[in-house]
Amino acid sequence: MISNIIVVTSDYHVKRTKLIFKSFFNNINIRVYGCKTNSKHLLKEESSIKAFIKTFEKVNIQSDGDVYKKLRQGHPFYNGDIYEKI
Repeated sequence: MISNIIVVTSDYHVKRTKLIFKSFFNNINIRVYGCKTNSKHLLKEESSIKAFIKTFEKVNIQSDGDVYKKLRQGHPFYNGDIYEKI
């Protein structure tokens, strides 16, 4: 059984990464480290956090099938808007 997860990401992405991982793995110790960047993506991160919350607010995130269905229908990376539909 997994008891700890360590995630390394860009510094501007730390807040959203913590939210996402804690949402899906709420009984696991999660540590997120951000590598320093010169990115200006921080402003976009706030809108991405709001989008994540809105997307999954009525989804049973403990159900892989429900999460898959929501991603396939509503996320532009997976629903065919940007990349091939999963």
